[in-house]
Amino acid sequence: MALDNDQIKAVEAASGHSVFGSSSLPRIIDCPASVGEELKAGLKPTSIFAAKGTELHAWTEKALPQADPYAYIHKQDIDIEDMTYILDAIAYVQKIFELHPSDAVMELELGGSLASYGLPEVYGTMDVVIRSRYRTDVIDHKFGHGVAVYAKENYQLVSYLGMAVPFEAVPPSDHELYVHINQPPLNIYDEWRVDWDVMYQMILGDVTDAIAQARSDNPPFGPTVKACKFCNANMGCAPRHKALQKQAALVQEMARNPSVVPNEKWAAFLEAAESLKSAIPQVEKYAVSEIQSGNPFPGFKLIAGRANRKFVDEEAGQKFMAARLGRKAYKPQEYITLAQAEKLDKDLKKNDDWNNLIHKPQGKPKLVKESAKGTALVYGTAGIMDQIAKGEL
Repeated sequence: MALDNDQIKAVEAASGHSVFGSSSLPRIIDCPASVGEELKAGLKPTSIFAAKGTELHAWTEKALPQADPYAYIHKQDIDIEDMTYILDAIAYVQKIFELHPSDAVMELELGGSLASYGLPEVYGTMDVVIRSRYRTDVIDHKFGHGVAVYAKENYQLVSYLGMAVPFEAVPPSDHELYVHINQPPLNIYDEWRVDWDVMYQMILGDVTDAIAQARSDNPPFGPTVKACKFCNANMGCAPRHKALQKQAALVQEMARNPSVVPNEKWAAFLEAAESLKSAIPQVEKYAVSEIQSGNPFPGFKLIAGRANRKFVDEEAGQKFMAARLGRKAYKPQEYITLAQAEKLDKDLKKNDDWNNLIHKPQGKPKLVKESAKGTALVYGTAGIMDQIAKGEL
């Protein structure tokens, strides 16, 4: 069934965001049918994580125009961890700004749309746009701890770039385009240089086609971990349930005799496991909400979990404990992290005494997809030869 334009306008008016907005494009590209499904599901409540991200975005936006953004942030009453993330975000923006000539212009929280590409329904707000004669940079702040985000082939970023750089039949050959992810909590500062023809293909081809499919009478479903994770209709989505059932059957099949399963099939299993892991907490949350609404959930019930005792009056209780126990009433003071210390003192990284105290051990091996960022660790004979070459053996 084709989308109802009146319903789209009502949802956009209530939420303040485009149904086809930049942040929704990665989901729409994978699953055009999700647009209609989300409209039927209704508005999704704002999470505490989204609220925290909005708060850190706001502080970063306030600080960047200041004569000394670092001094401005240090004067604010902000949690030390949040402060370091804000300072990191500011530092990255300044680093990119310095790549431009002195007459460059920086614009913050800039609204735009893809109207010049024939897609006025795709609109949104860009965190940072830096322009000069020979290049344009679009930077998107991400303050989430959970999902790592990268710049390459990122439809949200490319749509922002299209808003910053309107369509030209003959684009200038001497103007470079860049998009950036600025994600301090995960230490991700990722850049992708975008060719004009690649941007045009992604917007005029992929995005345009996906929106046309979403508006069609029978839009295709494409349940994936990425598409379903933030889809407001994921719990009631029949194609997703069918895909999860198929993946669960694969897990059961492989568990029967894992020793004879080839690695190629294990790769398919890992794909299924990723989808199932993502679905499990969502199903558990759904079950809790159903039972709390008075609906039966066969085989399950809610019980009261464990809870720590609390003072009736927190201030009075702490005073009594301090009077009774003295210094024993307090925990030992914790040191801030190395990264936080370097954000609070900008000259610390240049201090030889400080640097001589620090080393960076290699982290534990982490299993990721082959397309993910990072150099692959080498094992076996090749791994030993690699260690010898590096002087580690």
